[in-house]
Amino acid sequence: YYSRYQTHFDAIATRKITGVNVSAYYPFNRYHRTQASIGYYNYEEDYLIPSPGTYSQFWNGSILSASVSLIGETTRFKYPYGPIAGNTFMLSVAQGLPVSSSFLQNTTVEADLRKYINIGSDTLFAVRFKGFFSRGKNPYVFYWGGNNQVRSAGYYSIIANEGWYANLEFRLPLINAASTIIGQIGPVRGSLFFDITRAKIKGYPATFAMEFIGWDDQGFPQFRGVDAIGSYGYGFEFFFLGLPIHLEFVKRLEFPDMSRPFDWDKKGDFRTRFWIGFDF
Repeated sequence: YYSRYQTHFDAIATRKITGVNVSAYYPFNRYHRTQASIGYYNYEEDYLIPSPGTYSQFWNGSILSASVSLIGETTRFKYPYGPIAGNTFMLSVAQGLPVSSSFLQNTTVEADLRKYINIGSDTLFAVRFKGFFSRGKNPYVFYWGGNNQVRSAGYYSIIANEGWYANLEFRLPLINAASTIIGQIGPVRGSLFFDITRAKIKGYPATFAMEFIGWDDQGFPQFRGVDAIGSYGYGFEFFFLGLPIHLEFVKRLEFPDMSRPFDWDKKGDFRTRFWIGFDF
């Protein structure tokens, strides 16, 4: 009975990639470079937990892909926090070459833009925008969510052929060092954050299905949809054995209509998130 409520979002997907590629780099100056690569890859994708029906977007086959990227990097780093000032950008285009009809084919474009505004004493604003889309016979499947991408979503639980997400963070140092019974866990840094994302799968509307609201006349489940989701909240980052550990308190945001981006809804209580990883 429960399977009637399930969609492809309820299953765990697996991806195995085997391949080889060759890359070349050409620096224009100290801060900018171009990168070109060509590679052969074999993809095997499926559900780890079986789900009713077949998800046609899965990649199973080979692709010969050529790509070119333009990269700029003026970001300055400071131990142990990571980025402290400057900016970074990456623009790339990848093309699946039509070797034969059995090979996967698509055109994929990605953009990753980051800006760090230092306001003194290791305090800064960090801004990121990442957008991507894939077109063609076999559009690429992107996964994202969780950690410091979209904190109100599960880890890599957002699936799409095109989409974007944006982050705004205010980071400030709190404690230089703290000695505890398990050792030193400093320095400790606090953060205030805001996330937002939108996604679209080929053949589906650009809508997040948020909750079950009933059945239609043909017996299919109906869900309340929103254009975009996001999150806001606060958190703490501390370092233990060299690992950056994050404890965050997150509330989900829903954007019913992106034509009115400031008309959002706050949903649920603050939830606690724990993850290990470096800041963007």
